[in-house]
Amino acid sequence: MKRRRIVRRRGGFTLVEVMLATMLAGTVVAMTCGIAVHALRAESSAKAAVARRWERVRVYEQFEEDLRSALTGLPEDVQAIRINPEPGRILEVFCLAAVPDPEAFTRRRMPAKVSYVVEDAGTRDGNRKLVREVTDLTQTVPVVRRQYLTKRLTEAVVEANWGSGWSARAPAQGVGEKRPAGLRLACHWDADGGKVETRTVVIEKQREQS
Repeated sequence: MKRRRIVRRRGGFTLVEVMLATMLAGTVVAMTCGIAVHALRAESSAKAAVARRWERVRVYEQFEEDLRSALTGLPEDVQAIRINPEPGRILEVFCLAAVPDPEAFTRRRMPAKVSYVVEDAGTRDGNRKLVREVTDLTQTVPVVRRQYLTKRLTEAVVEANWGSGWSARAPAQGVGEKRPAGLRLACHWDADGGKVETRTVVIEKQREQS
């Protein structure tokens, strides 16, 4: 009667098993990293979209603040508004503007000239940026402070209503010109996918109540 030889397997794994386990672990790690990268990109894209939305809201809030002051806060005989006075400078407003004060925690409202300027963003895609220049008129030597408002602009247009419809030019921009009944700002931004995003705000002069 032949004896059976019983071969007992020692502890450990064969080379094939190690290779299979390594490949499986690598696949799991690669899938996990891919999911993590996708989630981070989605989060970053969402944050950027929210930041752009708030940036554009601030543009219109600032425009409205300056125009409300110019239309309602100064006497009628004061030349307070000039639209498109020169290329790139789409608006000049004399008003009580919020002037940033580096020595104070709050912004002071001072007589100032506020200019909205469209400048080249310095990028190859031809985008522009909108800058707000505030000239503090209370100083012996006027101090100009520049405030960046938004970028990725394709166009920014200011029009005024002089009683006969909207126009990008005043009938006679000069001393003694009448105050427009309203102004509007239209901004066009480059959006994702080659689309153009447009927003418009209209500021009308408040009628005096009898």
